[in-house]
Amino acid sequence: MDTLIESMKYKNYRIEIHVDLEAELPHYCMEFLGTIAIFHRDYRLSSSDMPFDTPEQFIEWAEKEKPLYLDIYMYEHSGIRLSTSPFYDPWDSGKIGWIYASKERVLQYFGRKKLSRKLIDKAYHKLESEIKMLDDYVTGDVFGYIVYDNKGEMVDSCWGFYGREAIRKEIKILKEWLKKYRPTKISKSD
Repeated sequence: MDTLIESMKYKNYRIEIHVDLEAELPHYCMEFLGTIAIFHRDYRLSSSDMPFDTPEQFIEWAEKEKPLYLDIYMYEHSGIRLSTSPFYDPWDSGKIGWIYASKERVLQYFGRKKLSRKLIDKAYHKLESEIKMLDDYVTGDVFGYIVYDNKGEMVDSCWGFYGREAIRKEIKILKEWLKKYRPTKISKSD
């Protein structure tokens, strides 16, 4: 399967952007603030440490513990999309779970001692971005890059960028790195 989606020249290099076919569930390979609790018969997208077997168990716990949480919605039609906002399609979408973090987890994650309104807002923004990253995973919007020199030899590669914005930012950083640390000319005797 051809995973190449874009190829560009930069100085004496060719940079290729590829779809990352070996991407992992993002909350399995990096630290998330939130724990994902999804209850869907066909998809196993919950966090590995999610302790609830039913939505009712989560609701009972949430009413008692008062965590920060956001609803998770799925749109399923020729693929799936995830969001913290409803899709407004009564036939192919609905709420399938929550992403949540206890107040203690928020304090620990951000290295704070006190929960302020500003920190709560920051935590909700982070939870929302984590579901966006999970959406990038389920839609195949995970990327990597390969850098080749003018001889066609691979000189660098990196994978696991969730979302098109993330790979664009990384390519910008990569170009700065190539400009600063790599020679602009590669001698033929190398």
